[in-house]
Amino acid sequence: MERALVAEFEAVLADIPSLLHAGNIGAAVTLAGVPQDMRGFGHVKAKNVAIARARMAQLRQQLAPAREVALAAD
Repeated sequence: MERALVAEFEAVLADIPSLLHAGNIGAAVTLAGVPQDMRGFGHVKAKNVAIARARMAQLRQQLAPAREVALAAD
């Protein structure tokens, strides 16, 4: 799981520069810090990873250009 999380987060970080603009810098910074919440062992870590993934999805929506948000809503 640890290796998969690293690869998953590296992919998220790679997307940020292409989505970044003055209006979403705060969301980008918050997104970059989400892995710090993935703490614990066993079922505790699994719960924290699920919460962090949901938070990352929410933040990625905030980073997405308006066109992508409109497509996701359809």
